[in-house]
This record gives sequence, C-alpha cells and structure tokens, in this order.
Amino acid sequence: MLNASGQVTGIVSYIRTDGRRSRAYAVPVTVTDPRLTALKAGEKRDAPVIGITLGGSFGDLFFLPERGFTELSRLLKLGDTPGAFFTGVSRGSPAERAGLQPLRLDANDQRVSGDIVTAVNGKRIVNFSEFQYAVRAFRPGDTVTLTVLRSGRTLQVPVTLTGRSQVRN
Repeated sequence: MLNASGQVTGIVSYIRTDGRRSRAYAVPVTVTDPRLTALKAGEKRDAPVIGITLGGSFGDLFFLPERGFTELSRLLKLGDTPGAFFTGVSRGSPAERAGLQPLRLDANDQRVSGDIVTAVNGKRIVNFSEFQYAVRAFRPGDTVTLTVLRSGRTLQVPVTLTGRSQVRN
C-alpha cells in the first residue's frame, strides 16, 4: 500500500473475496520496519494463520465494534465479553489441532457452543479483524497463546501458527 507521496505504508497480508466484494487487509509498516527491507530484497513471506473463518451471514461482521458485539450478543447469547467469534475451523489447521470450537446456533439462533477469542498473547481484541491483525504480527512457526471464552470459562490455548498457503478453507 502506498500513500499519496508513493511511500510504502502497509503490506497487504490477506485478500478476501465474497461473491462480488473483495476486501484487502494490510499490516502497517514504517521506513525502519525490517519487513519492508526484506520485501525490497525480494523475500516472499507467507502470512501466518490459525485456520479459522468468519463466513456465511456473519461475514459482514468482520469489523464488528464492541458496542455492536453487545447488541448482537442480546440476540445470539454470545456472552458479556466482546471478542472474535468464528464460524469455521479449517481441516488440519492449527485451530483444529488446538480444539478451537466454531460458533454453533440452535434452531432459535441462540448460541449452543463456540469459542470467543478475547486476546492474542495478552493483547486484547474485540472482533475478528483485530484478531487477524494481532496474528499477522507474528510469523509461521511462532506459538501464540489465545485467551478463549468457552462455556463460561476462560482458557489459555497455545497455538502454533502456520503459513496461509498451508491451510485450505
């Protein structure tokens, strides 16, 4: 990503397409960022991922603000603590190996199960976008600890990140 002066201000780390819409997510960089130097030297990097998705009718809630989570929670019974919920876990992914549980609703659209991620390595997050941004600060092979709310309990779940090219959604 370039600013009006032609300076690099971010590196696209993820592109998502849903039908006719596309979204790109970038990691901000500064002139002294070693990632910028490595990319200028031709290094190819794989984006770190855990292997969870937010799809279906929830796909538009990627940037759900904290207040929006509270309002949605009244309908779906997500709980009182905002965080990143997700609707899918990729087969063979770090998320599957760690036992992360996607959102499941009953016939009345009430939450039956599903983890809510509230922090990555102690960094508080309130939505799926913040979750992905926090993960992108690491590299494939790094282990991060997720703070997860599950059935009213807080869990610390270690997850070793893998490269985006290694996970199929």
